[in-house]
Formats: sequence, C-alpha cells, structure tokens
Amino acid sequence: MCPSYRVLKDERHSTRGRANALRLAVTGQLGRGGAIASNTPAWNDPQTKATLDLCLSCKACKTECPSNVDISKLKAEFTAQEYWKRGGVPWRIRLMGRIRTLNIMGSALWPVSNWAIHFEPFRLAITALMRFSPRRSLPPFGPSLRSWMSRRAAGSLRTNGPESLQERSTVLLMPDCFSQWSQPEVGRAAVEVLQAFGYRVVLPNAGCCGRAAISNGMLAEAARMSCETALALSDAMRREGAVALLGLEPSCVSAIKDDWLDLKMSIDRKLLVALAAKTWMIEEWIDRNWDSHPMRPEFAKTSEEVVLHAHCHQKALWGAATSYGLLRRIFGESAQTLATGCCGMAGGFGFQAANFDLSMRIAQQDLFAKLDTHPDAIICAPGTSCRHQIADGLERTALHPIELVARAIADRVN
Repeated sequence: MCPSYRVLKDERHSTRGRANALRLAVTGQLGRGGAIASNTPAWNDPQTKATLDLCLSCKACKTECPSNVDISKLKAEFTAQEYWKRGGVPWRIRLMGRIRTLNIMGSALWPVSNWAIHFEPFRLAITALMRFSPRRSLPPFGPSLRSWMSRRAAGSLRTNGPESLQERSTVLLMPDCFSQWSQPEVGRAAVEVLQAFGYRVVLPNAGCCGRAAISNGMLAEAARMSCETALALSDAMRREGAVALLGLEPSCVSAIKDDWLDLKMSIDRKLLVALAAKTWMIEEWIDRNWDSHPMRPEFAKTSEEVVLHAHCHQKALWGAATSYGLLRRIFGESAQTLATGCCGMAGGFGFQAANFDLSMRIAQQDLFAKLDTHPDAIICAPGTSCRHQIADGLERTALHPIELVARAIADRVN
C-alpha cells in the first residue's frame, strides 16, 4: 500500500516497518538488543526520522492496513515532538507550512510573480534556497478568486435584482489556498457550476484548514489556525443559512473531516463533528443531491474519453466514486476511473531535491504508465499536487473534475 515501499521494496519503508520504528522510539527501546534504553522517548532519533522521511502521508494505511494504523498522523505527531525537543521548527519547514501566506503574496502581483518563477536565475535561487529540485516547476499564481466573485455578484445584482439572489439556497465554497490564489480558474468553475444548479455561492472569510502545517509537523500552529477557521466556517454556516460546505481540494476536505477531529483544539468537539458532517467534496455533493437541486442545467455530451485519477486522501477515506459519480452521470460511458495509486507528489514531498527521483519513480510505476495507455483522453484529477505531477512528468494538462463539468455547461449554452 505504501507508495515508497512499492518502489523501494525495503521493509523499513513499509507501514509495518515505520510503525515498529515509531514504537521503539516512543517507548525508549532503541538500546542495544532492543532493551529499554531509557524512559524518555527518542523524539530526535535520526534513524527513526529517516524512516519517516519517505512517508508521503497518503493515508492509504488508514484503510488498507489490517490494523488501520494511520502513519501520517503518527508521523506528524513524532515530527512535532522532534521540533519541540530541538527548540523550534526549521525556517524552511515553517515556510512550507504557511503556503497560504505565500500564495496570497504571489497572487497580489500575479503577473510579476509568474514572470519571476519562469525567470531562470530567480527560479534557481528559489529552488536552492528551499532545497527544491531544479527539475521541478514552481506553482503559478492567479488573480484573487474573491475579487472575481465580488465583481460577478455585483453584475448579477444589476441584472437580476437582489430578491432573486437572496431567495436561492446557499452553499459555502471552502476558501482553500489553491483555488483562491494559485489556480483560481478551478474556483471560478465551481462557482459557475453551483450557480447553474441554482445556488447562491458564498466564499466565507475564513483562514487555512491547516493541512500544510499538519503534514509538516507544525501541530501547535495547525491547532491554532484550524480553531480560528473552524469557528469562522461554523459562524458563516449559521449566518448564511448554508446547506453545505463544499471543498475543491481533497486534502483540505480530509483535514476537516478527519484530522480536525483528532487535533487538540480549544473548541467544543461537537462543533467540529457537526461541521465535518456538512462538509463535502463538491463533485460528490452535486451527485448525491442530483434530484433535489433547485435547477438542473443541460450538459453537452463529449465523444472524448475522460479518465479520472483520484487523490490519495479521497481514495483512502471515501473512495474515487466521490468524483467519478458526477463524471459518469454527465459523460456516461466516456468516463472511467483509473486504478492508480499515489501520484508521488504528495504536497511538498515531491518538490524536495532529495525526493524528486523517488517521486517520479512512484508516478512512473503506476499513474504515468496508465495515462500512457490513454494518450488522447481528457485527464481529471481533483488534487492540485496530482495535476502538478502530471504536468511535470508527462507535460499533459489535467483538469479538476469541476472544470470539465463547467465546460460542458458552457458548451451547451454557447
């Protein structure tokens, strides 16, 4: 099940190997012959850290391992304790955990930012500073989704009048770090689709879900930001009378529906459970409620083949059908799900120079090999990292499923 183990075939990098390493470190059994060496957990043991470094935090072990052990959560906790032991989080890790701030800054001057990341001296300086692979492209930026929504709402009010908008059922669109500033075209497609189904769409003024901070072991900071975000989202749900909180990025949805329920926050857990129950991936929610939407747009069929590569967290926690159901409903037999494992990117993992070759080997073993058998197909991938990996490795463009759905509506209208 573990992506790195499937390539390396080293027991150390299997789920069992990592679980055993963690058990020995936490219980102080790192002495000679496995004897208890001390009563103090070895949070800073370099060999245990090396064992965990190649865990991609894909969560496959949570559902595929017979013991349902979630190594990604254990890795995050171990890493957090390591940082506490050493007296702080390294600055490079801190930057990776604050991807939201970086995306806001990049989006503010997005034409300049995009020029800079393609200007070779600057790009090489950034990759060297962050220890990224020079063979890895840097993510682009775009104009703010919130600004676009404000302009769109103002135009709708002038055209339709305030009453028609206020009477619509309301949904919240999760303000993730990518569809707001890095790939706002995905957010725009989501708004267009939801409005075509008759909904009033609100982008709440809420912060980060903490996914990047959690994955990088910045658990104290993740708890603080997640607590603020949870309160803001819950308040927006009540204030707007929203029927659902819809996410575009599977890893952000998994943070709310899975990680938040275990993260130690200064908030009533019942509020988190209630919020998780109303949080959905956008494709799944549209498909599940197909017969009860206020409106149903017409869709143009396509003769092109559509293939879906589902995100690791999505496959582990809910299954690929959470995206495939809507694609199959709209595109019929033209759509199919690829039986793929991890893409090998896994957020910041695939950016690191030390991991680049392994990242590509993971992708080539499964994902790239299957995509090569569909050279003319439209590729759908709900994960931002997955789309980035496909672009870097195959020089092919992958769409978020909601982008393809939006195109089908636009084609019929035009």
